[in-house]
Amino acid sequence: MRRPFNFLASLLGIALITAGCGRVSATQTPRLKASTSTVARSQLPVLTAKTTQPPPAGLTLNANRGSTVQGQVVHQLNQQPIAGVTIVAQPSGQRTMTDLAGRFTFGSLPSGNYTFQAMGPDLVQMAPIGALVMAGEATNVPTISMVPGVGPSGITRINYILEKEFGREGEAPAPLLDPMGVVARGSAVQVLDRNDAAWVKTGVVRQYDAEAGRFQGKFGDYSKWLGFTQMRSNVKSITLDRQGRTIVIDGARKLWRFDSSGKKEREIELAADAADITLDAGGHLVTAGSGGLMRLSPEGEGGQTVGALGECRAVAGGKDGLWVISGQKVGKVNPDGQLTMEFGPGGADGNQSFTDAVDLAVDPRNGHVVVADKGTQQVYVYDVLGNLIGNVGQGIFSQPVAVTVDAGGRIYVVDQSKRKVYKFLPGVTR
Repeated sequence: MRRPFNFLASLLGIALITAGCGRVSATQTPRLKASTSTVARSQLPVLTAKTTQPPPAGLTLNANRGSTVQGQVVHQLNQQPIAGVTIVAQPSGQRTMTDLAGRFTFGSLPSGNYTFQAMGPDLVQMAPIGALVMAGEATNVPTISMVPGVGPSGITRINYILEKEFGREGEAPAPLLDPMGVVARGSAVQVLDRNDAAWVKTGVVRQYDAEAGRFQGKFGDYSKWLGFTQMRSNVKSITLDRQGRTIVIDGARKLWRFDSSGKKEREIELAADAADITLDAGGHLVTAGSGGLMRLSPEGEGGQTVGALGECRAVAGGKDGLWVISGQKVGKVNPDGQLTMEFGPGGADGNQSFTDAVDLAVDPRNGHVVVADKGTQQVYVYDVLGNLIGNVGQGIFSQPVAVTVDAGGRIYVVDQSKRKVYKFLPGVTR
C-alpha cells in the first residue's frame, strides 16, 4: 500500500512545482532589485549643455560644467617664468602650482568670474588678475607678474646699474651742447639739444644707438645762412606719437613734427605756452604749461583744458592717467583731470618737498614714476602707490633735467651741465 501512496505524492509535488513557476523566493529579491536599478540608470538621458529633456525626479542637473583654466607666472623685472608658485582661484578656493615653465592649470572650474592670486616665497603679485570662465570652454588667464618684496606695491627697493654714458663734449661728431630732453625710440635714443651761441641759433634732435651710444644722425636744425626754417633755439620738450614720429615744442608756441627719417612734416601754432609735452593713453598729445594741462588732437591741433591744476612744469602719460609736476609736488591725474594722488621725495606719506623737480617719466611695464630733481641732483623712482623705491645714479648728476624709460625698463637721464646722457639698467630688487 506504501508504493501507490508514494507515487501519488510524487505526482502531486511535481504539479505544485509546475504551478509555482514564475514566483520569486524571498532569498532572490535583493539581487533582482539591484539588477533592475542598474538597468534604469543606464536609460537616463546624457546630461550635456544641449540636453532639453527634463531629468528624472530626484536627479539635479549641474549647469556649471567644469572648464579648463590655464595661465603663466613671470618675474616682473625680466619676464622669466617662476616655478613653484601657488595659484588660488577665488572665490572657489581651488589651488594649483606652477611648473618649471611657470605655467599652471586648473582641470575643472565651474563657470563664473574669478580672481587668481599667486603666492610664493618672498614674492608678491603686482596686480589683481581676473578672468571669466565659461562652461565647457578653455580659459587663458592673463599673465601674472610677481616681484620680490612685501607691502602694497610688492617692492621694497630697486637698484639701478649705470651701463653707459654718451653725448659728452668732445665726443665727435655729435657732442651735446645744451641738452633739454630725451626719448627712447626702439633701439635708438633721441636727445633734444640747443645752442644759444651768439653766432648761431639752433634747435636740433640728435639720435644715438641705445646699446653702443654711437651717434646716428641729427635733424631739425635751423640756419639763418642756409635759409632753413626749422626749429629755433628755445626748444622745450620732445616726445613720440603712436606712429613713432618725433614731436618737439618750443617757447614760441610752435609744435614741430618729424617723420622717422627726420623730415619735417608739420609746424603748428599752439594755443597756449607749453613747457612739456607727452602722449596720453588715448593717443592724444598733452602739454603742460602756466595754464595747466592742455589736451590736443593726435595731430597736435586744437586744445582742451584738462582739470584745473594751475601751473604744471612737466607731464608724463601712463596707462590710467597722467603724472604731473606742479608746485614742487608730483601728482597723478585721472582722465577727467582730477588729482588723485600727490607726494614729494619721501613718497606718498612724506612731508618733504622737491626743491627743483623738472621732469618725469613713466615705466611702461609697471607704471613706476621716475622724477628728475635738479635741485637735489637726484633722480627718484616711485611705485604706483607713491612709495619711494629707488634712487638712480646717486652722486653722479650735476643738473639732471630730463628722463625717459624705454620698453625694457632702462632709464635714460640727461645731465645738462655735464652734457651727457646716462643709461641705467634695473638691477637687484630688495
